[in-house]
Amino acid sequence: MPELPEVETVARSIARIVGRRILSAEFHCARILRGDADQMSAALAGRRIRGIHRRGKFIVIELDAGQCLTVHLGMTGKLLLGGVPGRHTHAVFNLDRGVLRYEDQRQFGKLEVSRGLPARVERLGPEPIACPGRGAACNAAPQNRDRDTESVSGPRISSAPLRAAQHPGNDL
Repeated sequence: MPELPEVETVARSIARIVGRRILSAEFHCARILRGDADQMSAALAGRRIRGIHRRGKFIVIELDAGQCLTVHLGMTGKLLLGGVPGRHTHAVFNLDRGVLRYEDQRQFGKLEVSRGLPARVERLGPEPIACPGRGAACNAAPQNRDRDTESVSGPRISSAPLRAAQHPGNDL
């Protein structure tokens, strides 16, 4: 299963489709869908993509009219822009400029269309990478940081003992 940074990378790699319209959606494998293929195709046709972000290990593609296309990549899922559909292409989203394809060799991923976030995504805990209440300061480059200490909030502590404990042969 992809880790959070990998899912974040995928979400950022397709961010250039924000503002485009989904002309049609084709699904070739019911196993990857949470819902009916025909209903999902109808719900997606004509929708404009308003935003793309990651929520846990889900990629949320926000659409107009308050709908969301939620993608879980599973173990081998990929979202690809352009290209020719292949053997493992299970969904094709024809956009007003280009194509977004979902490929999944093992078919463990899932696609879902819902009004707002699906309940299973909504009830996830806090984002482990986010810094609530700190806004842009969360992603800002650190200034004058000592390499052995880090202060996100609260007192500064040394991380050297933790790093030493990670070496093979060191038991905690």
